[in-house]
Amino acid sequence: MSSYAGAAESVLIVDDDVQLCEMLRSYLTTHGWRVLTAHTGEEGIRRAHEQSPDLLILDVMLPDIDGFEVLRRLHQTRPYRVLLLTARGEEIDRIVGLEMGADDYLGKPFNPRELMARMKAILRRSQRSVDAPSTPGEAGFHVDARKRQILYRERMIPLTDIEFTLLQFFLSRPHQVLSRDELSQALFERPSRPFDRAVDMNVSRLRKRLEDVSGFRGGIRSIRSSGYMFVTDQEAAES
Repeated sequence: MSSYAGAAESVLIVDDDVQLCEMLRSYLTTHGWRVLTAHTGEEGIRRAHEQSPDLLILDVMLPDIDGFEVLRRLHQTRPYRVLLLTARGEEIDRIVGLEMGADDYLGKPFNPRELMARMKAILRRSQRSVDAPSTPGEAGFHVDARKRQILYRERMIPLTDIEFTLLQFFLSRPHQVLSRDELSQALFERPSRPFDRAVDMNVSRLRKRLEDVSGFRGGIRSIRSSGYMFVTDQEAAES
């Protein structure tokens, strides 16, 4: 995948609405993106494997297989950055998409400017630490910012790009209560909104990852009406 600061970023739009795809192609091309399109799930999977785009815009409703199946099959091969398009008001689609590893979601209909802002935020998050050194983390964790990997007691934790950003943020602020607004800004570069479950779903996914880390007895605590806090092994044992 190309660097955010380098050549033009490529985006693959997988949506059966041909008119929408052409409108987005025109708009995004004007703003410097290289745009690819696919109108079925199977074609989207094939083009993603062939072209390795920097980002996918993936509609949930496709004529052959749905966007969730596309997402599942793509992530079987390697992680992709995915912005999911959902029907306005379909919260279950958003929850399922985030559970399956989508980076963000946007309801239809949408403003192309908001779409592009979210696309840029996803890529900025991925490239934010590209020149940062590797650093020891909290309580046995080690953060390799260049590779966007986190190890616990020298064993790598399998993380998606957004899970890496979230855990790195928690590790940089140990023992602090972090609000949903702070976490939303770190992940999506926007404030948390009412009924927006994106932060909570990603915290839930990261909790499950940490539960599978051999020897780690800490985790992420929910602080009622305030947010979340990362706790270490020692703190967990003392409580």
